[in-house]
Amino acid sequence: MLFDSLGQPGSIVVVIAADRQEAFAVDEAREEARSSVKEYPIPTPYSQPYGIAVDAQGVVWFTEQAANKIGRLAPSSGTFKEYVIPSAKGAATDSKWVYSPSERTPPQTPSGSSAGNPLNMVMDGHGTLWFTEQLGNKIGRFDPATETFREFDIPSANSGPTDIAVDQEGTIWFGLTGTDGSGIV
Repeated sequence: MLFDSLGQPGSIVVVIAADRQEAFAVDEAREEARSSVKEYPIPTPYSQPYGIAVDAQGVVWFTEQAANKIGRLAPSSGTFKEYVIPSAKGAATDSKWVYSPSERTPPQTPSGSSAGNPLNMVMDGHGTLWFTEQLGNKIGRFDPATETFREFDIPSANSGPTDIAVDQEGTIWFGLTGTDGSGIV
């Protein structure tokens, strides 16, 4: 499970639970009086949501590992929008499994495209999203204002980028589990 919030009194804490394929919002202001959790089913079933960031307007952004997408949730309306990562467009999956809303169970062997496998994400000071593509061996950039992607290839093969951060100067840093290193964009 991943957690994020705006860090302000009365802000929303958002939880993405990969095993449930849903996003949850917890209102911190109401926590003192009672526990309150609201679930938001993600449009793409079993997309394996992972990384999460919340922008200044309270919009929740998250990665969808198995679907190779970036998801957007507006908690105020409960609406979602999903964006396919460019290098994953047209990628096929070997799964013939079909989602059943009544069963709510994943396939015995979940599989999906391994074109990118987006993991962690961070938002920079300009409101741009940056994310790692572990199997795609790339760092992705998504501009919410223009809804455009840019992907940066990592020179070392099979470097497995996982974690990502932005420093005070706006430099994007990432960890490489496959090569035991780190890098910058």
